[in-house]
Amino acid sequence: MEGYSARMDRDRYSSIAHAGMAYCNPISRVKAERMIELMELRPGETAIDIGCGKAELLIRLAERWRARGVGVDRSERFTEEARLRTAERGVADRVSVHTGDAEEFLKSSPGPYRAAVCVGSTHAVGSLGPAIERLARLVESGGWMLVGEGYWRVPPEKAYLEALGAAEGDYQTHAGNLGLIIGAGLVPLHACTASDDDWDEYEWGYARGIEKHVAEHPDDPDAEAMLARARGWRDIVARWGRDTLGFGLYLARVP
Repeated sequence: MEGYSARMDRDRYSSIAHAGMAYCNPISRVKAERMIELMELRPGETAIDIGCGKAELLIRLAERWRARGVGVDRSERFTEEARLRTAERGVADRVSVHTGDAEEFLKSSPGPYRAAVCVGSTHAVGSLGPAIERLARLVESGGWMLVGEGYWRVPPEKAYLEALGAAEGDYQTHAGNLGLIIGAGLVPLHACTASDDDWDEYEWGYARGIEKHVAEHPDDPDAEAMLARARGWRDIVARWGRDTLGFGLYLARVP
């Protein structure tokens, strides 16, 4: 979506909007936890998370299975918070977080890993189809791939696509997402989607993050631009997005 001012730091805006969230996507904690339970890692096995954000999923894998985790994200603000979280949760010795480009990072750390995760960040390694194939190549036989991606719940209206700055081909349907996983030779074992309530929690939390920040920092030089962007996005979601765009989490076994 367009709307960042020329001077406004996109990463700063995103970190403020997501300030109250552990997972920066509309999948609920309960649904994320179900995926963590199903992955059944053994102690010491390593998962990599591309676009790890605050590394909550890696932290939970380390807590639940005593697994190791490697995360990479472009946002220095998110990776800094992720490192603080790993220290606070007592898993800093098992979860490392790196700032930078995913493909550059993978040149020196190609795996194999027991699990590869990419939730809401498939653009870091291509669109969904190429990302699935890229993630699968990182995983040893019998390991796991967990990917999160948007999908069209209904065909998008032209005005919605224009507001997003997107094309209809940018997303599949839910069935289409599963089809890409199957087509890549992987075995889907579980999938879940964000409910209307999940989306409400996420989108209104995102809006509150900006509203709260500006109310507490009215002299922020980006305050006006932040509010304009957040409120514009709020209206787009209410008018089209809530009924049109879905988000799914897909777990598959790598043969």
